[in-house]
Amino acid sequence: MPLPLLHTQGIILKAANFQDFDKIITVYSADLGLVKFIVKNANAKQYPSHLTAPLTAAEFIFSKGKSDLLKCHEISLISSNHQLRENFDQLEAACDMLQVLLESQQDHTPSPNLYALFNFLLKKIPLMEHPYTLALSFRLKLLRHDGYLGINQVCSRCLTELPVQCIDEGQSYCSKHASPNAFAFDEEESASLLILSYCQNHLQLEPIVITEAFKKKVKELFISLVC
Repeated sequence: MPLPLLHTQGIILKAANFQDFDKIITVYSADLGLVKFIVKNANAKQYPSHLTAPLTAAEFIFSKGKSDLLKCHEISLISSNHQLRENFDQLEAACDMLQVLLESQQDHTPSPNLYALFNFLLKKIPLMEHPYTLALSFRLKLLRHDGYLGINQVCSRCLTELPVQCIDEGQSYCSKHASPNAFAFDEEESASLLILSYCQNHLQLEPIVITEAFKKKVKELFISLVC
């Protein structure tokens, strides 16, 4: 008896060659979460390569077997997101978001709200003068969504207002109550951190100046909480 065919929509995060002609693609979808499909003959010359490329949004027709690896029978293109590949800054921001999902999400654990945020921010990247602000915002919003980060405007211990943020084990503290291992942000960085974490409109991100030091600090904060 043939296995029933199922379908889902998602965005390809990663593609890897498998044996001579096949590929394994990692897809993030709203209803399945992070899943892996094997696509037969995807490395054949006649197969449209854009259908299995990272950043491609598509509908996937598939069947389940005995393993977690799903068999993909058909891919119908929704968007290749080609505009993201035509500008280095945009591509860097988009690929950073892909990597964040690969590093943080568990297989077969759906999160419709996180998927919606990811899909929304991908579409806004071409509209940004400095696209990487969206990637940093996605990192911080994901940390909040998954319960790793409880950033606040008052100290978690003494409840005093925080002109500067010291993030210790995902919570906000004043410099007096933070441990020596806390991530300390100066006043300008702290203001940017709050906007990146809570903004509801991508236009709010435009005035933010992202320094290399700030970018590095946010990435290190992410790694410390997730990895």
